[in-house]
Amino acid sequence: MPFTLVRIFGSLGFASAALLLGLLLKEIGSEWTLAVALATIGITFGLSALLKDYSGSLRKIEFSGFFRIIRQPDLLIFFTLVFIFSVVHRLNEGFLAVMMRQMGASDALVGAAWMISAVSEIPVFYLLGKYGHKFRELPLLFIASLLYALRFLLLGQVRQPEWFVVIQAMHSVTFGIYYATALRYLSGVIPDEYRSSGLAVYTIVWAGFAGIASGIVGGYVYQHFGRGLFFDLGAALALIAAAGFLAKHWADRRAG
Repeated sequence: MPFTLVRIFGSLGFASAALLLGLLLKEIGSEWTLAVALATIGITFGLSALLKDYSGSLRKIEFSGFFRIIRQPDLLIFFTLVFIFSVVHRLNEGFLAVMMRQMGASDALVGAAWMISAVSEIPVFYLLGKYGHKFRELPLLFIASLLYALRFLLLGQVRQPEWFVVIQAMHSVTFGIYYATALRYLSGVIPDEYRSSGLAVYTIVWAGFAGIASGIVGGYVYQHFGRGLFFDLGAALALIAAAGFLAKHWADRRAG
C-alpha cells in the first residue's frame, strides 16, 4: 500500500483530535490537557502491543555508502529546497494559533482551522497515492510552492480570524502535495537499503532544522516588524523554493 494512503489515517486522527478533544477540553477545562494527552498515548501503546513485527529480507547497511549518497550535489540541493519550503510550512504551523488569538478568535475557531487543514489534505493524499506516479515530482513541488506563496499572500490580507479557517483549506494543495511528493522523490533516488536512513534525514530537515529556523526567524520578524512582513517573508521563501524546484527540474531534463 502506498505511504500516502496510510498517511490518510494520520490526517483523520489529527482532524478528530482537533474537533473531539477540543470539545472535550472545553467541557472539562484546559487544565486536563496533560491528562487527556497521557491517556491518548496510553491507548496508543496498548494498541501497538497487539501488532506483530514485520520480518523481511534486508541487505546489510554500510553507512559509508549512505553518507556518500547524501553528499551527492543533487541530493544536497534537494534537501536545501526541502528546508526552505519546510520553513514556510513551519511559519504557518507555529504562528497560526497565536495570530488568530490576537485577532480575537475563540478556542473553537482555532480548532476549526486545524481541523479544516487536516481534513482538506485527505483527498489529496488519496489521489496522489492512486495517481501520483503519473506526474513528475519536481513540477508538483514547484506547484505546491507557488500555491504556498499565494496562501501566505492571502493570509497577509486577512483582517478577521474567520478567514484563516477558509484559507486553511489550501493546506490540501500546499502541504498535501509537498509531503507526499517529496517522499516519493526521495524513495526514487535513494537505494532501498538506505531508504529508511534517507527518510530519517528528510524528517530531521523538515521537522527539526526547519522548525528551529522558523521559530527563531519567524518569532523575531513577527515581534519586531508585524504580521504583514511575516507573511511577506513566508511568500518570498515559497517563491524561492518554487524557483529552485523548477530550475532543478530543467537541469535534470538537460542532464537526462
